[in-house]
Amino acid sequence: MRHVAAVVVFMVSNFGYGQPGAAAKQPPPSTVVFLSAPSTQATEGSVYIYSMRVNVEGAAFALTSGPSGSSLSGHTINWTPTPQQLHTANQFTVTATYAASTAMQSWSVTPSGRSVPSVLLVGPVVIMALLGIFLWLKYARSSARRQ
Repeated sequence: MRHVAAVVVFMVSNFGYGQPGAAAKQPPPSTVVFLSAPSTQATEGSVYIYSMRVNVEGAAFALTSGPSGSSLSGHTINWTPTPQQLHTANQFTVTATYAASTAMQSWSVTPSGRSVPSVLLVGPVVIMALLGIFLWLKYARSSARRQ
């Protein structure tokens, strides 16, 4: 019985169905399906990035429509919204093709204004602190003179 089992394992492994302890090879799906979902939020001046994923390896991606300045490199879309693209819906459409199957994904991104840098928020705090110190010193001197 031992010899028969060894022959069966050898035959299975030589026909490409997998080796003992390894997962068997599965044929690729016949339909391409997007597994990733794009973000619909962006900020002016910041790079918007969307890395697409599908259920098959080797799919070809195409950016069939997108706002001015958007580009596709491999499976990743890059776009930096400009002030003219703020507060409007910017449409994207991509396709993924594998063998005879094509999937399409469409969405819109409405960029918001620039985020305020933290340096600008610190400025008023520093000014108010300095003003407070100045006023404290001024009133401390005037009250010392009265005494």
